[in-house]
Amino acid sequence: MAVPEVLVRIDGAWVPLGGGGDEVFVGPDAPADSAVELWYDTDAIPALDIAKLPRGQVGYQLGPTTDTIFSNTGSVAIPGTAVTWTADPTRRYRTTATASINFTSATAAGTIGISGSNPTIMVPGGYSSLGPVAASANIPIHLSVVESGLSGPQTRQLAIAANAGTSLMYVGTYARQGSTLVEDIGGV
Repeated sequence: MAVPEVLVRIDGAWVPLGGGGDEVFVGPDAPADSAVELWYDTDAIPALDIAKLPRGQVGYQLGPTTDTIFSNTGSVAIPGTAVTWTADPTRRYRTTATASINFTSATAAGTIGISGSNPTIMVPGGYSSLGPVAASANIPIHLSVVESGLSGPQTRQLAIAANAGTSLMYVGTYARQGSTLVEDIGGV
């Protein structure tokens, strides 16, 4: 494999950078010379552990385009919001979910959050308590949770729980369609 050569333009001509070993400098061949203009010491830079770099998106699901009412329920998954992937215990993952919730009455209240394959809402961080607020108020929800140590098949999705005697509506119309995004944000 050929070794790349770094050139600089001096007096209109391209010339190789001077130096030797693991140190490179611009100027005469003696780095101690006061005429040295740039000195780059490769020992001074910590090694980059590429295994810990973020790998980006591992899964994305655009939520349903229909409105769905959840009444007087325990925690249930919002259909069509699940992302499933195979997790590596040496990686860190961030799940971000968005949704819009409509209150069907002035007393409606409940919780929306990120859940695993079962619809139990994750606490802390991946949930939001809702209401009560004015009826028909479309409330935008943005949730995020970061996890590490996961292994094997994993699922993250939106789940919702309406308080007893009330109901909440997931708004799936085009302008307010929810989503679930799972990203690999780096090694642990």
